[in-house]
Order: sequence, then structure tokens, then C-alpha cells
Amino acid sequence: MGGSDTLKTGLLVIEQGPHATILRPQTADIPRLSVNAFSVDRPVRVLLVEDDPGDARLVWEALQSSDEARFKVTHVRSIADAKTQLETPGWDAVLLDLTLPDSAGIGTLGKIQAVARSLPIVVMTGLSDPKLANYALEVGAQDFLVKGDVSSGMVARAIRYAIARMKTQQAFQSLVTMLEAERSRMQQEIDAARSMQFALLPRPDRLRPRLDHLGLMVETYFEPSSGIGGDLWSSLDCGDNAIGFLAFDFSGHGVQAALNAFRLHALIHDHSHLASDPAELLTALNVAMKPLLPTGQYATVFYGIIDCAANELRWAAGGWPPPLHFSGDAPPVALDTRGLPLGISTKAFYETSTIPFGLNDQLVLYSDALPETCDSEGTMLDQTGTVELADRCRGAAIGSRLQALLDGFFARNTVGVDDDLTILWISRSRPPGQ
Repeated sequence: MGGSDTLKTGLLVIEQGPHATILRPQTADIPRLSVNAFSVDRPVRVLLVEDDPGDARLVWEALQSSDEARFKVTHVRSIADAKTQLETPGWDAVLLDLTLPDSAGIGTLGKIQAVARSLPIVVMTGLSDPKLANYALEVGAQDFLVKGDVSSGMVARAIRYAIARMKTQQAFQSLVTMLEAERSRMQQEIDAARSMQFALLPRPDRLRPRLDHLGLMVETYFEPSSGIGGDLWSSLDCGDNAIGFLAFDFSGHGVQAALNAFRLHALIHDHSHLASDPAELLTALNVAMKPLLPTGQYATVFYGIIDCAANELRWAAGGWPPPLHFSGDAPPVALDTRGLPLGISTKAFYETSTIPFGLNDQLVLYSDALPETCDSEGTMLDQTGTVELADRCRGAAIGSRLQALLDGFFARNTVGVDDDLTILWISRSRPPGQ
């Protein structure tokens, strides 16, 4: 036949073009497909890649005997001709023989996928090979047919299911892409919020001159469990020879806890004129914070002032884990931090306590993640273990005590920390101004 020859055989119209043979029914009175995967307004366009004309005709007859849809089948005999046809859009599916004059085996599938990544492909072969079938499905075929076992309607159903599966995969991939983009956007926002939260911490370059004047060394560790969190600490100016350290830990984790931390940090700045009185400061912060927090949200808190002229530590607290005071060779003392956390009741009462804090004394503040984190066997460090661990580190050189504590903590904890962790190790080495 020439480039525009047409042959009618029963219900079949065969049009021979320069690159392909087009097979279609003579009548349009073919039941349309009633499946969402297909458009009911046009035939299903199928590219049949088959080098055997007899097999091609059997496939067409199988399609026409089905009540599933009306099909327009374009037949080509090689990978090269298939690639030419696929340059034109509008195809719905590919029926692919794996043994062709210019390609054989599973590599044939890859050659079609390379030029038609979004098209569903139904692989056909004369071999009943389950391993080959499974491998074809693993590498991207939507279905697998053995030509000798093709019954009436089987090819049509395979095409229908292949198109439906491909649409599902594409929808899923679109969803994954959208979620990845959203996750990336959220991560950028979390990273920005994390940077903002770390920016709220006292800057070492600004704090160091003050600490040097007072004869203090402060070692710190701050790590939110989910990028951002509800832990934070701050320092407050309490006169020429005194400095305050305030640490708090909001209930919960993540964004909500971080927002609460931002709120409280702003309130601390607003009430800095009360910095010299721990009880008054916590009382004012509690009253201001209570209406800002939903029921069930609160912050444990500790505020302590190290007065290097009076050689004492004054503090007030609300539910914060008991800080540890080391003095000389005496056993560690756990400070009393009983009291209501901030945000529970406006009637909460806070009281200032005082103890001596002389040369070479040390103070360790830590959030509850330290005693409550479990090891691989599910055993918490607990308060006793925290005291023992810190006691073993008190004799380390100034500047390395916190690192010694962290080394011991992470040596027993190999499963990670699922809570925000804040630790301050404060050491006094000399009188102020020296």
C-alpha cells in the first residue's frame, strides 16, 4: 500500500501512513468507556508496538470485542517508529511487545519510557515468564500480558487499569511534590524562627565583659528538640556587682511552645525594672502571661541573682527542676524550686530564697529533659542520677565542666533527646573587679 492507501476489512479500517498503520472501527456505535480514567468524548488512543501483523490484528480484535470503550489503535513495528509516533501528543497508552526488530528484552521497555515517561505501558510477550512480568512491573510497566493467553476484553481491561494506575501514580506524585514543596517552605520558616530564637539568647560578646568583671564563667547548652521549642534563658542586669539568670521551659514542643517563648521573652524585657527582686519579677510575669496562654499551657521558671558583692544567691522559682549548688567539698545542694509554673493562676505566690554563694562556688541550671531522658532500656537519668553525674563533673577545669556533663549524658543516651534541653553551668572564680 502507498502512503495514503486505505483498506476496509469488515469492521476494521486499516490506513497505511508513512510511519505507521492506523486501525480503527468503521462504525462509531461502539459502547463508550464509563470509567473516570477515560474521556467519554473521544476514542482511547493506543500505540501498539508489535512486529507481527497477525498478533497486531488479534490484539485489535480483542479490543473491539470489549464493551469497555472505543479505541483508536496505531500500529508500528519497531522502537524507531514508536518514537516517531510518540513525538505527537495525545496518546493514552502503549501496548508494547518486548521482542522487536530493533530491540529485545526488558530494555525495550526502558527505551519507550525514555520518550514517554507519563504514558501507561502494557507489556506483551509470547513468553509466560512470571519473573520477567514482575520485573517489568517493578521498572515501570503498568501491566503485563502473555499474547497467547489474551481473552476477549482482557486487553481492554489491562489498558483501562493501566491508565487508572498511571493517573493514580501521577496524582500521588503531584501530591508528594506539593508536600515536599510545603515541607521545604515550612522548614525555611522553622529555620528562620530558630535563628530568631537563638538570637534571643544573650550574646557572648556582650555578656563576656560583664562576666569577666564579676569573676564568673558561664557554660551553656541550648538545643530545641524540633528545630524550635519552648526553652530559653536570659541574663538581666542587677547592678554593678550582681547579675540575674532567668530560665524557663514551656509545656509542649515546636511552634506553639516557641511562640510562647517569644511572648515571655518580650515580657521579661518589659519588666526588667523588677530584675533585682526575683519574687516580684516572677509575680509580674505570671500575671502578664496568664491571659496570653490557652488553658493547659504553662512555663516552669527559675530566676536567680548572683550577688558577687554580698556573696549570695537569691532566687525564686515555679516548678523548674532543682538547680544544683556546689560549694567547696560539700555535697551538692538541690535548691527548692517548688511553686506554680507561670500561666496557671494569677494568684500564684512566689518567694525569694537566699543562700551564700562564695568564691569557687558553682550553680547548675537544667531543664527537665536532662533528668527525664531515657536510655536505650527506657530508664530515666532522674534527679538522683543528675546529681551524681554533675557531682562527677564539678572538679573539671573551669570551661570544661558542662562538656564533661554532656559527654556523660549522651554516653548513656543513645536514642536521642525528644525534649528541649537547656543547661547553664555557672562558676565563680574571683571577686568582682579583679
